Amino acid sequence: MALLLKDDIVYLHIPKTGGNWLTKILSDHDLVVASVSHKHATYDLIAGQVRQAKGGYFRRRVLPKGKLRYLAVVRHPMRWYESWFKYQTSKEFRRWGQPGQAANWHVMSPLNEITDDDFNTFLDKITTRAPGFVSGMYAAYCAASGAHILKNETIRDDLAAFNRAAGLGIPETAIFDSPAHGVSPRMTLTWDPALFDRVARLEAAALAAHGYTDPAAGITIG
Repeated sequence: MALLLKDDIVYLHIPKTGGNWLTKILSDHDLVVASVSHKHATYDLIAGQVRQAKGGYFRRRVLPKGKLRYLAVVRHPMRWYESWFKYQTSKEFRRWGQPGQAANWHVMSPLNEITDDDFNTFLDKITTRAPGFVSGMYAAYCAASGAHILKNETIRDDLAAFNRAAGLGIPETAIFDSPAHGVSPRMTLTWDPALFDRVARLEAAALAAHGYTDPAAGITIG
């Protein structure tokens, strides 16, 4: 579930960004007040549920009346695709929810039909079926919410800074000493150069919005 934290902060859990680690930290330090909607609920989904309820039960019983602040974690879009491929291959290309069905919603359901054991073929299928998927996904969490963004690549430092600024009270030793959680299997992946160029163009919005100035950072291009 998206998590309502103390001090009216809502943590929006973007898949494959280090969210399970962050959720454990927040839970271990008694910062979680309630679960909201779906584990990977986007801001857009939650806002829609509030509108449909017309500020009624959902808003009164799940979300507080005051102004909410939002928190989310992103990662380099190219590395996100690598992590998703590793995870899905380890899960035998698990399906996530059902597109168009509110009762079985999942942010990853648009990619349900995409399966392939070859990374470049898998990614080529994504760019054909859902071009710019990461940019659209990040926007659904971050664009309208004005979320404070932590980066997966610097998540411990970023969380420590947010912890101090927001007064969450998490001991910094807990942030820096806690082990990784929910990490995708290790796998060496090499990008086809033409495919890399195409994905970089399609994900220009996410790269720019979150300050990833080098599309090739941390990846191998063959």
